[in-house]
Amino acid sequence: MKKICFILLALGMLTGCGKPEAKDIPLSDITEQIKVIADFENAATADLTDRKTAAQYGIDPTAIKEGYVYFSQSEDKADEVIIARASEQSDVESIEKAISNELNARTEAWKDNENEAEKIKNHIMRTIDDCVLLVIGDEAEAIDQVFCQLNERNNIG
Repeated sequence: MKKICFILLALGMLTGCGKPEAKDIPLSDITEQIKVIADFENAATADLTDRKTAAQYGIDPTAIKEGYVYFSQSEDKADEVIIARASEQSDVESIEKAISNELNARTEAWKDNENEAEKIKNHIMRTIDDCVLLVIGDEAEAIDQVFCQLNERNNIG
């Protein structure tokens, strides 16, 4: 219940009185809300605008305006959230392809671990406007709802 109250409060603070475009909502704010919902074991966050990080995910760093990867560093967990905003609308497709390739790699890497393979199977990948989201984890639906609510409140998608 505390998580839901926090999320609703945070949503209200992010949207304010006006109706900003989704482009005005920092992904860092969304990522912080995601961290509250999904408390991954031994969690870390990486910035996708960093060339080295972007390269690990097969993303051209110039295609990313803002993006984060929140993931479990535990060897026995496949939990991962990728959220990226394209620099230009024309970059969305290449980001989707790179993230889809990451999903395929995770599927292959975890195929022998029944619990984690199920999480991956139940992933959520969604694109709204210039933002792409991939969620692998037990709280995938809750994270997706936050992502969608933020965008719905700003009249996009």
